[in-house]
Amino acid sequence: MFDPDLIKVKEYRRVLNASNNLALVVVIFLMVVVAILYINNRGLKGKVQKEVYVAVDDRLFLAFPEVRGRSEVDYKIFGEVFGYNAFSHDVNSYKERMDMVRPFTTRQVMDYIEKSFEYRGLSVIDYYKKYDGRSYYRIDSVRVSMRSGGGDIRVYGEQRYMFSIGEPLSGPLNYHLQVREIDRSDANKFGLFIDNFLFLR
Repeated sequence: MFDPDLIKVKEYRRVLNASNNLALVVVIFLMVVVAILYINNRGLKGKVQKEVYVAVDDRLFLAFPEVRGRSEVDYKIFGEVFGYNAFSHDVNSYKERMDMVRPFTTRQVMDYIEKSFEYRGLSVIDYYKKYDGRSYYRIDSVRVSMRSGGGDIRVYGEQRYMFSIGEPLSGPLNYHLQVREIDRSDANKFGLFIDNFLFLR
């Protein structure tokens, strides 16, 4: 015999079971999400993000994290890059090259080097303009003596001056850099800083 109430009860149970199953799936999903968040937070616990900045001429540069120690090759390349930029230039490239090596050392060292370029009362820029000159620096050898946290770099080479009129001039240009290790940055990717500079005779 057909019983409409029995059909309603069965339909109600089916809907109730479906609702219970859906609720169970939602609860399991939320538990999985909570577990993942807990594991991630636990893994990050104790890790503090630190940003270090290097100040150069009143400007701040973000320092790079140290990935490895510096080797003798790093010191040699640093000494060469400094020399090529500080002692090879013309009227158009002088400022750019000197600005490139400025973050490598103190203002006193840069003033000392730029003062050494003066000739007969002319600054290097005025000298280049007056005689249409340019200079080239050729490195013969680089010697490195490393110690904890720094070292000494001695560079031996020859500087050559060329002019539009007249014979070129050349002579030895040797120098000693006393450097220490600092954080690497956009301005100084070597992470080496010159505390003292001295021309060698």
